[in-house]
Amino acid sequence: MTVKKYVRSVVRKVQCGKEKKEELEQKLLSDINAKVKRGNAPEDVLKQMGTVKETAGRINDTLGDEEKRRYKIRYFFAVVIPTVVIIASMIYYVAFQMPGKANIEDIENSDYFDRAQVEDTIKETVELLDANDYQALQDVSVEEMSSVLKEDVIDEARENIAQTWGERVRFDQIYTAEIVKDGKHYAIGEITVTYEDVSVTYRFTYNEKMQLAGLYMK
Repeated sequence: MTVKKYVRSVVRKVQCGKEKKEELEQKLLSDINAKVKRGNAPEDVLKQMGTVKETAGRINDTLGDEEKRRYKIRYFFAVVIPTVVIIASMIYYVAFQMPGKANIEDIENSDYFDRAQVEDTIKETVELLDANDYQALQDVSVEEMSSVLKEDVIDEARENIAQTWGERVRFDQIYTAEIVKDGKHYAIGEITVTYEDVSVTYRFTYNEKMQLAGLYMK
């Protein structure tokens, strides 16, 4: 685990408000970088600090009740909303933009999509999400997804699934299909990805240009 990912994982488990989390992130990065500059290997510094859970636990023990109260308020109001936004984005493109009944067809028979390409694109999308490369994600998405594909939105949605994810371990089986509605074609793909601490199911929607038009994760 890199220093940056370690620190972010710790901060996500700390029960405090957003401003305090940002302050803690900068302090942890500064402290670790200072030790590295003194000749310590980054992996040795992280090992000395302990696991993410241990480090976050020590920090939580030092926090006052007011910070914990802010955390609970933030978690309740801020975590749920981004997840709804992500789901709504997918629903909009598949259901509301095109009135009428949608037909689900075998993607193997599609004249618009190649199953192998769709599967490769799904993995690439997951890799961009894991790398927090939001600019690249926006570049390969429909314009309306730009308000969803942002660090704060995705981070909050991730926290709603689990406080820590860890490194990606493997891609599991991918399921794909084609949706046809009012003459418009969409590729739908679902994949479960196993991380060190959690398994996450992603569902992506792509338009005929293979632009990302919907994102849902649980």
